[in-house]
Amino acid sequence: MTEQTEIKIGIADDEEVIHSSLANVIKRNQINCELFSFYDTAQIKDFLFEKPLLLDILILDVHFYGGETGIEALSKIREYSPGLPIILLTAEKSPEIIELAYPYSIDYLAKPIDEATFIIHLKNSIAKSKENKHVFDNLKIMNDSLVEQQNKIE
Repeated sequence: MTEQTEIKIGIADDEEVIHSSLANVIKRNQINCELFSFYDTAQIKDFLFEKPLLLDILILDVHFYGGETGIEALSKIREYSPGLPIILLTAEKSPEIIELAYPYSIDYLAKPIDEATFIIHLKNSIAKSKENKHVFDNLKIMNDSLVEQQNKIE
């Protein structure tokens, strides 16, 4: 059996209970990962600006106490990490609010979160992240090859 690569998951929520609950669910379901905690949108945007390719998945709340919403932060998150799979968590019931996130190609789960449903969405995001990394790696190889050919021509 080959060892699974550790997945890097960011949890962006202003409630510590959400961080610990999600960590427990992930651990209970034996997802091999490293968790990164963010408590407002500024933290996650700063992190992704500095390390745009480090996270494999972002779990993002919609509402943060007294600050920018997760939906408002999506444009910068996508600018810094275009292929990052995002699972949007919210207790928001208004379809108009959720529709604001659709252009950013996100996954959506309503709170309270059912554990089995969350794990399905998380595993789908893991698969998407692996596929994105594979495509990125292939594009890099192709680009390097083109640069090498261009250098030979010059």
